[in-house]
Amino acid sequence: MATTASTSHYVAAIEDCFVALRGRGVQWAPQDAALAAKWAQRAVPIDLIVRVLGARVRAWQYRHGDAARVPLHLGWYAPAVTQAVRGVLFAPIAVCNGTAAAGSGDAGLRDQDDTLVADPDDAANHATLAELLDPLPTLEEEAGHLALREAYRRAFLLLDAAQRPKADDDVPGDPDDDFADLPAVDRVVQQCRTMMRRVVLDGLNATESEVLHQEVAARVAPLARRAAKRIVAEQTVAAQLDWMAGALGLHLPTLAGWTLASAA
Repeated sequence: MATTASTSHYVAAIEDCFVALRGRGVQWAPQDAALAAKWAQRAVPIDLIVRVLGARVRAWQYRHGDAARVPLHLGWYAPAVTQAVRGVLFAPIAVCNGTAAAGSGDAGLRDQDDTLVADPDDAANHATLAELLDPLPTLEEEAGHLALREAYRRAFLLLDAAQRPKADDDVPGDPDDDFADLPAVDRVVQQCRTMMRRVVLDGLNATESEVLHQEVAARVAPLARRAAKRIVAEQTVAAQLDWMAGALGLHLPTLAGWTLASAA
């Protein structure tokens, strides 16, 4: 449990960061200060919050343009902070050259009253859901296939929506809101991966579809008679992703960041 002095220092640090990011017209409401104090009590690392705030500002500016007014209240950013903490708790990830090694699923839990407490080391090494949006503008711009561009565009919308308040309201933070309605982080990432694969499949031309079909059939054929349907289906998806990575350069999200589909 944080002391009064340490909580005050923590809240002041969050306010300073928020003011620096916003630059002008900042409204630091009492509810926002209370929200920051709640994060202090839950031992959410300041560095994690700073990363999330920055990523959400960048995502907002990408959606609305650099000149658009960024949300004024800390409460707008709170769902993304919650998702970042949950992501650390779900599966701490060591990021190294685009690969990931999953750790213990409960590595961030420390207390006994169901309070979310993030391990600072896990938070430092973990790519937050908010930061998964950062590479997408570049991936979309550099994509050499229209289907990839559409997949990256939809990925941004899906991942962004999973971190926004209801109705996208810019309101002061509510420290008692547990954001129980937010989707699970791992489910969001998996949903994004599935959506992107289907978008690419739908966007292939006739020649590309035929080549893909032949390569997948050749890979799965040996399993057709002796493997369970689930195994065949999984290998079909894996073969599709391998082809998309090699032929198109498709990248997919993981809890560690973006990587080629065949390595994801």
